[in-house]
Amino acid sequence: MEKKFKRLFVGAALCSLLIAPLLLDAEETLATEQSSKQQADFGVGQGIQWGDQVVAPFVDMTAYSSKEDLSSNGALDLAAVAKKTEQKFFNLGFMQAKGVKNDRIDWAWGGFSGLSESDNDQWQYEGIKKSIRELRGIGGDVAISFGGLNSGAFWETTQDISILANSYTEIIQGYGLTRVDFDVEAAAMGYQENLANAKAIRQVQEKTGVEVTLTLPVMDTGLISTGLSVLQAYLEAGVELTTVNLMTMCYGSVVPDYAQGSLDAVDNTMVQLKDYYKRFTNTTLTDEQAYARLGTTPSIGFESEAHPYFTTAMLNKVIQHAKEKKIGMVSYWSMNRDAMVDGGQGKVKNQYEFLTVAQQFGKDTPSPEDFEKPSTPTDLHGVASSDSISLSWTASTDNVQVSHYNIYEENRLVGTSKVPNFLHKGLKPATTYSYTVEAVDTAGNKSERSAILSLKTNDETEGQLPVPSVPLQLTAKNILQNKLTLTWVKNTPNEQVMHYAIYRDGIRIGVSETNEFEDTNLDAGTTYTYQVKAINQSGSSDFSQAITVKTLDEDSQGNTWTTNQAYSIGSIVTYGGSSYRCLQAHTSIAGWTPDIVPALWEKIS
Repeated sequence: MEKKFKRLFVGAALCSLLIAPLLLDAEETLATEQSSKQQADFGVGQGIQWGDQVVAPFVDMTAYSSKEDLSSNGALDLAAVAKKTEQKFFNLGFMQAKGVKNDRIDWAWGGFSGLSESDNDQWQYEGIKKSIRELRGIGGDVAISFGGLNSGAFWETTQDISILANSYTEIIQGYGLTRVDFDVEAAAMGYQENLANAKAIRQVQEKTGVEVTLTLPVMDTGLISTGLSVLQAYLEAGVELTTVNLMTMCYGSVVPDYAQGSLDAVDNTMVQLKDYYKRFTNTTLTDEQAYARLGTTPSIGFESEAHPYFTTAMLNKVIQHAKEKKIGMVSYWSMNRDAMVDGGQGKVKNQYEFLTVAQQFGKDTPSPEDFEKPSTPTDLHGVASSDSISLSWTASTDNVQVSHYNIYEENRLVGTSKVPNFLHKGLKPATTYSYTVEAVDTAGNKSERSAILSLKTNDETEGQLPVPSVPLQLTAKNILQNKLTLTWVKNTPNEQVMHYAIYRDGIRIGVSETNEFEDTNLDAGTTYTYQVKAINQSGSSDFSQAITVKTLDEDSQGNTWTTNQAYSIGSIVTYGGSSYRCLQAHTSIAGWTPDIVPALWEKIS
């Protein structure tokens, strides 16, 4: 007899926008009391020790598998995936709370009725357990991830340390877990809530010896402020963290290259990790030790129209960087997409194509041979003085990664650069020099050389290029609660301005090659002072006239919420007579109104 599923969504990413309550059956099922056995055993076998470096994709265990040969009563058949791919380790999401009953968390996969020991639908939940049991039967293992984007994290439901510790112990013992993950995002990132949770986890670690990974949102600059406060809570509580796993995904338009942004996120978080371990545990980590405590988890394939398609080439960049830095874990969201059991939502082209790339991590064997040349550098231009020439060009692209650029003067190699600019010094005055540039990738493939650029150095008797004049008419526009845009009058071409330096409250915060700059991640209702300098080959101008700008208050009236609108974090809207602040970047659709989707919107008035 055909079984009826209580959920039909597939492949919802860690930062995706599918909201489980909208997809539940209308029928309500009363949950019975959770098992209170002293030593829980759910009949799925015992986990094993994980390696120091591991590939472990995330799996949505509540999502319906659209391929019969990969279905375990509807859940993804992990053993079947392992047999086809030799992939043995997985992170399973997400375990959530429905409430507290009799001093225990009333837990379930995805928070759904029928998917727990105390409320067993006798079909899909048994399929989840069968999938885990059979994977372990062939030498694999799983970690269960608590939390996720949607509301329902245990530590949101209660901050009672005893209740939290007992509930985690029940699940860890019942599922025979040697590793657990805590996915902390959206509204579940409060310091006090996480401190209580971390204290409970520390108790559980002392009792069970379970390894703990902590999954946190990240930008290319590193952990965001709320993520740092969560990390602080776990370190202060004494939790032994095996891995701080970074959600290297969903950056938004501020990070145009998601692959490079993911590399930068890992590198910058490494620095933060060293700082926080020193500050809160008095532990000094080397760079190598800090990298070894990091994981990276991009969102593969198609996430939404708000984000670029994350290709296998982009993932390969992430993997090669992970190998170089010897980080602790490589993952991705999600195995459902890569196994192509998501009904095509992730738009993956070939089954397991991302896993094939990810499995290069931790292997000593070389990467697949790469014979593809980088693209040719374009728009080579420069500025000359009497004894030097400053060159710039448009960056090349590559199927794996551009390693560096070779700079030639009259076919003579005069230097290399990892960035698309180069300063050639020690030149003769009043002399013409001709340049070409080629890109070189990590496999040693060289691009075609750029078009030739000829420039003449200035005569020594000629006056040096003067520093630029002060930028004029600095103003601010598009002022919101968390960001604003600065504009000013562009300097004249003969001043040869290379870029502008932007200062907030006397501190340089960025540069812009145009006469516009967007400042983000600001605090609502806060006054900031801005100034700008113009920079050319000879130096910088004086500061522009300072302007003072105040961001909108949190209770400022926003635009009316509408469907098919892209909202960024911090955006304010009105709906049903109330104001809401956006918690996760997304594109709105019918039914996801701010009043019923707390994972996306926070009511502020």
